[in-house]
Amino acid sequence: DDALIAKGPLTATGTSDQPITFTSHATPRNPGQWDGIVLEGGTQTDQVKHWRVRYARQGLTIENIQPSSPLPVESVGGDSVSGAGVRLDQSSVSATGWSVSSANTGIAITDAQAEVTGATIENVGSQGILLKGDDTDATVSGVTIEQSGAKVRTGSCVWVRDDITLDLSDSELRRCKYGLLVKDDGLAGTFVTATGNVISENQIGVRVDTECCDEPYPSQLKVRENTIDGNVDGAVSAEGGDNPRQTELDFTDNWWGTTDAVEIAGRIRDQSDAGDAAFVEFLPLWDSPPGENPSPTRTGPGGETFWSGRVDQAQTWSPGDQTTLVGKTIFTASLTIEAGTTIEAVDDALIAKGPLTATGTSD
Repeated sequence: DDALIAKGPLTATGTSDQPITFTSHATPRNPGQWDGIVLEGGTQTDQVKHWRVRYARQGLTIENIQPSSPLPVESVGGDSVSGAGVRLDQSSVSATGWSVSSANTGIAITDAQAEVTGATIENVGSQGILLKGDDTDATVSGVTIEQSGAKVRTGSCVWVRDDITLDLSDSELRRCKYGLLVKDDGLAGTFVTATGNVISENQIGVRVDTECCDEPYPSQLKVRENTIDGNVDGAVSAEGGDNPRQTELDFTDNWWGTTDAVEIAGRIRDQSDAGDAAFVEFLPLWDSPPGENPSPTRTGPGGETFWSGRVDQAQTWSPGDQTTLVGKTIFTASLTIEAGTTIEAVDDALIAKGPLTATGTSD
């Protein structure tokens, strides 16, 4: 029962062959039988490496530690934990090689400054990584979060709450209910950048939800240069929020498993589907997977030229362009449509905020 709490410097350094294990004394052993390990206090310089915390209510908790540089914590983790495998609370931490399995939450970051690299998180109850608290500033890279067995398509791989800053890169988010969930009652101070990730095999790839129709969307949400493919019920879902028709969420330059923008638009819920939702801007898109040196394109597999989103460079549409509008298309620059051109629209509208020249002939 209870916890080991270290308020002074703690040196506990295992090795990859001989890790330090903290576990329950009970028989049989079950999650939640003791309170785990707590590192607490000021600017102490703990030495923490190659730990495993098992059958606790919380695995490793690091709270109120603000050293001059982030506290390095290497190769720690938890399994069979009823709460969070690792909790970071009002601390500054550099984490490498963490591993968590069979916990309710893999890593919980609250009002903390965190660098998380190379973590593996699997089979969680609610969240792989939970980020909350208005003072949270996190960089997460090279992380694998996935569900298997009975946990497939449950929980969120990454859940962003409150007014946090997150840079998520080069990670794999697989087989959760939501790959990336950005959800809270108002996200005005939220800044999220996601680049170079694989978001695949989830129920929904990315969901943005302000929880109410009059709450603001994130101040910045850039989901670019990722693979977002193979998600069962949709690639992106934008839920209701404040001023949705004037809000554009940046999902440009991603690989969607196809270059058919009509098909991609069908996997995205946004203003084109629900009047209370923001617009998801996904064009231009990548023309091939990341390993094949992709480049941004608007051209589909049949030679179609797809348009959607805000266009701020002058364009000319000609009769042979096979022009197709797949969502709300806003021209802030000049648009010239030559005589004889046919424009097909899948949904929404063409909005000309810049000069429009469109003069046909009787022929």
